Amino acid sequence: MLYSAPCTCQAVVLFTPGLEEIRRNNRVTLYYFDASVQGYVTLYGRARLVNDPKEKAIHWKEEWKTFYPDRDKGYLLIAVTAERLEVVIEKKGIVPTSPTWTPPTLFFRQIKTKPFKPQVGRTHCRIKLDVD
Repeated sequence: MLYSAPCTCQAVVLFTPGLEEIRRNNRVTLYYFDASVQGYVTLYGRARLVNDPKEKAIHWKEEWKTFYPDRDKGYLLIAVTAERLEVVIEKKGIVPTSPTWTPPTLFFRQIKTKPFKPQVGRTHCRIKLDVD
């Protein structure tokens, strides 16, 4: 089954060494681990560097001001559009299956009709590993 691709944004210092790597190859992997549920989520996707002031203003978080005192010029956003998402939650029995040991995976379709347009309140892909 295909799902619409979510997008997540992360802020980084303007001169982070990894930015050059993203410019050369925009394929990225984000890994989120939660030891309390013995689970993880791996997000595979394509990154896009964002330095547009309007787009950055939409995603700005006040808690970032300590790390990025020059709000206008001191950071970039990395917008990651998901291609697939792997999930393993041991406590819920969501685990890889043999013989390939591939974890349960969601595949996302890419909608290329419109460029990414951020919306207030939808700046991050929220992933919660709920075991209740």
